[in-house]
Amino acid sequence: ACYDGAVEIDLGSIEPMIAMPFHPSNVYSIRELRDNVTDILAEVEKEGRAYIENPSLRLELRSKIRNGRLRVDQAEIAGCSGGSFENLVHASRIMDGKSVPNEFFSMSVYPASTPVLAALLKNRAVSALISAGVVVKPCFCGPCFGAGDVPANGALAIRHTTRNFPNREGSKPKENQLASIALMDARSIAATAVSGGYLTPATEIDYDSGKPAYEFDKISYERTVYWGFGNPRPETPLRFGPNITDWPEMGSLQPNLLLKVASVINDP
Repeated sequence: ACYDGAVEIDLGSIEPMIAMPFHPSNVYSIRELRDNVTDILAEVEKEGRAYIENPSLRLELRSKIRNGRLRVDQAEIAGCSGGSFENLVHASRIMDGKSVPNEFFSMSVYPASTPVLAALLKNRAVSALISAGVVVKPCFCGPCFGAGDVPANGALAIRHTTRNFPNREGSKPKENQLASIALMDARSIAATAVSGGYLTPATEIDYDSGKPAYEFDKISYERTVYWGFGNPRPETPLRFGPNITDWPEMGSLQPNLLLKVASVINDP
């Protein structure tokens, strides 16, 4: 491939960040948030009101401040973005021999795929996570939009997933349910979990940060998935439920089309 240019980023110079409710762009460095926790949370609460249509609900993030520090209620590392092999191995290294603060805090991880889970079992990363009090769950497409580990009403959760909009991941303002999701990197989530639930960047934790070896094993796919590419089996019938039928016959596209706007997204 040919490119007109390149953007080079020194990842070693980037501080661990946190995206506060209710948008992935509402970003602060964890250090900045910890140094100015009351002021920043007050600003986030003020901005959050624009996202909450229910006037009876109040966003009260400052109630999560304990001893001058922000303490979270729940953690999750999940999905194709968070549940990678490398992320979960590093999380296990940070948490190995330690414990989550189980009197108020819960944490779960969802590996990104079955081969990733198999590799984590082989290198015993899953054992380290489970021993620390983490709940390890199967991979599935769902944690990113809230199908799993819905936070308690009023809770603040930190997650390495892909989004934290209102109405995602347990926050249902129109139904008087308001939970807050902040997005962080998996390593800092693990560091926070072993620091009593107090917000902690991974850069303050000593652990083996070396790249773990990963070997992709496709056997779980070979034994469960029909590999149709280059191997069609048109004689094999599809099984339809009573509410499933063939696609309706569709006419060919014309040179000109009249379109009707069905939805508008105003999120900048």
